[in-house]
Amino acid sequence: MEKIPKNDLKDWEEYLQSDFAIEENDEDKFSQNEIILEIDLHGYNLDKAFAQVKETLLKAKENNIEVVKFITGIGKHSKSGRGEINYELPFWLKDNPEIRDLVGNFKWDKENPSIIIVKVKKNNI
Repeated sequence: MEKIPKNDLKDWEEYLQSDFAIEENDEDKFSQNEIILEIDLHGYNLDKAFAQVKETLLKAKENNIEVVKFITGIGKHSKSGRGEINYELPFWLKDNPEIRDLVGNFKWDKENPSIIIVKVKKNNI
């Protein structure tokens, strides 16, 4: 199994410490009563996963779905030993101009780090 490069680990740690990283007090932004859609990205390559994430978030916004759970996996079966989608998805949600305006907030599931929960921005009426 290939080790994660030190630069990647450093970048990841910096990201988690950044202002964008979700703090415990942001929990109230995720209500238990919200409409939730769950998408499993296991087996997807990065290009297909990105396309699926984008399409899912667009459809969620159009249909007033408030929360999307993306199941990414954590890389147990990958050649690199890390979950590529689990690693990339936060950067897409935060930085990618095709996606970031659809995202209100996101967090990792406390009980399952292979799940990223996204709060979809509401439509402005």
